[in-house]
Amino acid sequence: MEKIENTQTRYWCVGHTYGGKISQLSRFIKEGIWDAGLDDKANGQRNLKLAKEIKKGDIVITKSSFTKGVKHDKPSIRIFALGEVVSEKSSIRKEDKETIVSCKVNYFWQGQIDFDGSKYGHYRRIIDECNDMEVIKFINSKRNEEPTRKYAQYIELLEQNKNIVLTGAPGTGKTFMAKEIAKEMGCSDDEMAFVQFHPSYDYTDFVEGLRPVKDGDNYGFELRNGVFKDFCAKALQNFIDSEKPIEILQKESSVREILEDFIEDAIDNEMTFETSGTKNSFSIVENNERTITVEVPANEKTSLVKLSKADLINLIDNNVSLKRRKDIQAHFRRKHRTQRDSYTFVLYNKIQKQVAKDPSVEVSKVDRKNFVFIIDEINRGDISKIFGELFFAIDPGYRGERGKVNTQYQNIIEDGDPFKDGFFVPENVYIIGTMNDIDRSVENMDFAMRRRFSWIEVSPNDTESMLDELSCVKEAKETMARLNKAIEETEGLGSAYMIGPAYFRKLVENGGDFTKLWKMNIGPLLKEYLRGCRKTDDIMKQLSEAYYGEKGE
Repeated sequence: MEKIENTQTRYWCVGHTYGGKISQLSRFIKEGIWDAGLDDKANGQRNLKLAKEIKKGDIVITKSSFTKGVKHDKPSIRIFALGEVVSEKSSIRKEDKETIVSCKVNYFWQGQIDFDGSKYGHYRRIIDECNDMEVIKFINSKRNEEPTRKYAQYIELLEQNKNIVLTGAPGTGKTFMAKEIAKEMGCSDDEMAFVQFHPSYDYTDFVEGLRPVKDGDNYGFELRNGVFKDFCAKALQNFIDSEKPIEILQKESSVREILEDFIEDAIDNEMTFETSGTKNSFSIVENNERTITVEVPANEKTSLVKLSKADLINLIDNNVSLKRRKDIQAHFRRKHRTQRDSYTFVLYNKIQKQVAKDPSVEVSKVDRKNFVFIIDEINRGDISKIFGELFFAIDPGYRGERGKVNTQYQNIIEDGDPFKDGFFVPENVYIIGTMNDIDRSVENMDFAMRRRFSWIEVSPNDTESMLDELSCVKEAKETMARLNKAIEETEGLGSAYMIGPAYFRKLVENGGDFTKLWKMNIGPLLKEYLRGCRKTDDIMKQLSEAYYGEKGE
């Protein structure tokens, strides 16, 4: 008899901690998965059988089980996240002594909510099917909700002002928040960049600068983009592509594919070419994102020459007829011919023969994306030295080409560079800086830079959701609140010295040991804050009592 497949949505309560202590919830959500390791014992095999029944469209409910009440006699479950299974079935593989089961999940809700657990004590297992209508009703209500924007107020301000700085006490989760804001704006890892400023960081790291390179036995210098300029080039390409019709995108993608295939084939087969005039032989030896490096053995002074991919693509896109080298000079309206033209001329005419084919690449319309650049500890660098003339370009009122400026090395930027005629910050680029209120370097921030950013104070209460994945989340939040209230009321400290949730996340690493957290992390930090204070011991005793929630020991 043919087996009838169950197409009805099923609901699965699943665990998210390893060894009962280390939560994997943040990893699950970040990677869009759920997984578990099952042993060969009876319970493990039972869970494996259930895991094989999880299918596409089912709902996973990540939860933990615990008891409430003075006598711990009231079973409860706490739900942390809900997600829909998007893989056809569970993936199963053997690893050492365990069987690893996993499935791809699209998480649509995160939070924390408790349900009476008296009717399903068996949910303490790693996997169990949920048939509780109260839980299912809650799940369906969340599936029908519009996605909530947890950081909506910050995103609105960022979209208006282009640049914001998150300030606050150390450990409040400002860096965590910056990354979460970027994700909520739809940024993947490709549309985010992260740097940390420090006293040695400068213009050449951030914008552009000359870097030493070795050419055979000789050493020279080469202009290299800094991390911010490279990031802006990527954002600009997306901005430009999003305005192109699909026919143009298809043609350009086809050209790039033909070019890349030609280059890789030439390198793999060690093909040699010959210039039309001097009959010098040369070969392609390196393929980079923007350049092709050719080796010319007969050229004693400069045996390695970099050619611009953008030049080749431009020539191919415009189907330029090149009969002589000087036709390249005429096409790009250059005053002088260059050595590179000789090699570009030969390669172009070789590649052009393949371009006559119909486009072979299928593409879709490019959506304009947000690009978020995060600068951690923005106040620790010499802002004037790092940004230089970019003070004007990053101004919210001068985004795009109207904010174009000449950089310090503008005169040696090569043709084909998107910023050949001047650098500007594309309109789809946003900057988030973070800084600690109590750092002495705060006052070094240039006022010209200060007025180009909107400043947002972040308190521990704003980011306490960072603790939601802890198994001891309630105790952690209560402890943090008591301690910070005491710190805020302590003369010589105040709100700028409050302890943020980033410190309490260390409970994941130390097995939920609050005493160890105090002795190894929080206590020494507070003592450092109080260095030089005559009443250090008395204050530390008061703070310790607030931390443990009791008077004395």
